[in-house]
Amino acid sequence: MSLTNDLNCRVMLYARQQVITALGDTDFDYIPQGQVWAKIVPTGGTIATQPGDMTQAQLKHTITIRANALPHPAEDMYLIYKGHRYNVEYWRPHYKHPDRVELICMMQTTPVEVTDDGA
Repeated sequence: MSLTNDLNCRVMLYARQQVITALGDTDFDYIPQGQVWAKIVPTGGTIATQPGDMTQAQLKHTITIRANALPHPAEDMYLIYKGHRYNVEYWRPHYKHPDRVELICMMQTTPVEVTDDGA
């Protein structure tokens, strides 16, 4: 299948960059790097139990993008797609197609209270 058929999700890419605050201090902030076309494939997940009868889903995804769309991939990046945040855990080149890069991401979710009402 061609590359244009594979990349069917338009994602916003954010990278951590050093900025100067209004007080003149040095800080880091996530700056939008632009929108790129990507392929998002869920690759696994677990349910984590939190204190206080809370559960949180940990969903891992592989996101494929063009290699020249992201010249310097890093672990301190994240992507936004349809309101969901995907934190980059690590990246690797796509071995079958050298013109692509795979970002292994964890989808950021919020804990949900477990209700056992017997129904």
